[in-house]
Amino acid sequence: MKVVLQNLTKIFPSRNKKTPEEQVVAVNDFTFEIPDGKLVGLLGPSGCGKSTTLYMICGLQKPTGGSIFFGEDDVTHLEPEHRGVGLVFQNYALYPHMTVKQNILFPLQNMKKELMKEVDERREAMAAEQLAAFNAANGIEDAAADAAKVPVEVAAAAENVAAEGITAENAAEVTVAKPPVFRPKLPARQKMLKELMLDRAYMAARLVQIDNLMDRKPSELSGGQQQRVAIARALVKMPRVLLLDEPLSNLDARLRLQTREEIRRIQRETGITTVFVTHDQEEAMSISDLIVVMKLGVVQQTGKPQDIYDNPANLFVAKFLGTPPINVFDGEVKNGALYVGEDCLMKLPGIADQPVHVGIRPEGFVLDKNGPLHMELVNVEVMGRDMSVISKNAAAQTPTVRSIIDSDLRSEIGGETVSFSIKPNKIFVFHKETEERLY
Repeated sequence: MKVVLQNLTKIFPSRNKKTPEEQVVAVNDFTFEIPDGKLVGLLGPSGCGKSTTLYMICGLQKPTGGSIFFGEDDVTHLEPEHRGVGLVFQNYALYPHMTVKQNILFPLQNMKKELMKEVDERREAMAAEQLAAFNAANGIEDAAADAAKVPVEVAAAAENVAAEGITAENAAEVTVAKPPVFRPKLPARQKMLKELMLDRAYMAARLVQIDNLMDRKPSELSGGQQQRVAIARALVKMPRVLLLDEPLSNLDARLRLQTREEIRRIQRETGITTVFVTHDQEEAMSISDLIVVMKLGVVQQTGKPQDIYDNPANLFVAKFLGTPPINVFDGEVKNGALYVGEDCLMKLPGIADQPVHVGIRPEGFVLDKNGPLHMELVNVEVMGRDMSVISKNAAAQTPTVRSIIDSDLRSEIGGETVSFSIKPNKIFVFHKETEERLY
C-alpha cells in the first residue's frame, strides 16, 4: 500500500491564554511518498516531529493542514479503526492479565463483522466442494443440463404410462424412484469464526517465532519476547500499513541488534508497507529502504540511507548520520583553495572566498607523513580490525578529532604529531551561516 503525505502540518495551540501566538509547529509542510511494500525510517532527535507524523498517519492525531492518502484513498479524516493500520508502541502496551494468545487475538474482537464475511466465503466454498462431490457420486455431470432435460423426460414418461396401461386405479402400486436431494453439511458460523481467529493468531505468532509462548503472561516474557508479541498483535489484523514507534528503545544493545534484524525479516516476508520511527541513526540506516531526516518539524533530506550518508544536504544531516560522528572544523575558502587553519587541504574552484564549516568523516583520514592536515596526537585505541586515532586541532569544533585507520598501520604512528591526507569523497564543505552544503 503506497502512502502519500501532502503538505502535512500539525500545530499545537498555546496553553497560555495570554500568549496564544506561542503555538508549537510539530510538523511543518511534510510532503513525501512512501512506496508500496517498503520500510521507511523517520529519523531525527527528540522533538523533531517524527512520532507526531506517525500518529497522524494512523489517525490518533488530526493534522492541522495537508492530506494523507493510502493508495488512492484520502484517509485524512478517517477514524483510526477504519484505516487498516497496525501500530506498535514504544512501551509495547500489552495487557498484563491476558496470555500471549489473548493479547494477539484482542484486535480481532473488533473485526468480527469483517471476519464473518470471510467465514461466509469459506462456507460458500465448502458448500460448492460438497455439491461437486455429491454430483460426482450420483452421476450428475452438469446440474444445469439435467434441469434442461426435465420437460423432455416428462413427455417421455407420459408416453410410457399410456403404453404400459397405468391407470388412476393402479398408479399407487407403481414405485417411482425419487432423485437424490443435496443438503450441505457445514460447521456453525460462530465455530468457524473462532477457528479463523485462532488461525490468524497462530500465523502471526509463527511469523515472529513466539508460537511456543502462547499460554504465557507478559510478565513471564523477556523484553524481546514482549516486543514480538506487540508486533504479532499489530500483524494479526493483516494491516495495509504497519507503524512502529521506537520499538527498540527499551531493549539492551544485543537484543536491539537481534530484534531489528527480525523486524526487517518480518517486513520482507509480509511485504507490508512499514514506517519505523527512531532517533538511532544506526537502526534507521541498517534496516530501512528509505529514510527521512527531520529537525524541528521540517524534513531535512530523504533518500536511501547510504546516499544520504555519502551526500548530506546540510551540516545537520552530516552530523546526525554516522558513528563515530563526522569531525567538523572551522575552515576558509581562499583563492580557490580550502584551508583548515594554515593547512591547505585541497583545491576548491568555483566557490567564493568565505569562512565555511568543513566536515570530514572518520574513515576519510589516510595516514600520510607528507599529508596536508597536521594534528596533535592524543591517543590510539585499537579495536581489532581498525584503530581509532584520537588527536587535536585548533580549528576543530570539538575537543578531539577521531580518525578510523586500519590497525595494520599502528607502527606508522609515533611522536607527538600525526599527518593525514583526506579522501576527496569524505570531505564536505558547508556554508557558515545557512549550513547548506557547498561541496
